[in-house]
Amino acid sequence: MRLDHIGIAVTELDAANELIARLLGRSHYKVEAVADQGVNTSFFVAEGAQAKLELVAGTTEGNPIDKFIGKRQFLVRRIASKYQQKSLANGIVKDRFVR
Repeated sequence: MRLDHIGIAVTELDAANELIARLLGRSHYKVEAVADQGVNTSFFVAEGAQAKLELVAGTTEGNPIDKFIGKRQFLVRRIASKYQQKSLANGIVKDRFVR
């Protein structure tokens, strides 16, 4: 068994896409609307990685992502680079994604 992808619930897909693209140095390779669940997704892959990163944002009222986010105080605790101790995105993550 191997890891296929990691899903991250976000409130603003465009802002999250921008952040992850800056961190990985590449843009998403696929955007998908999942109408029956009321969500949009985007997928990234880091250089040399086999597993993907999936960002998921709600598009309709009462969607499962907004319900999930509403129950949590912290959505992202840390995004860190292998090569730097402090997170490149620390301020952005706190401002946009952490409640």
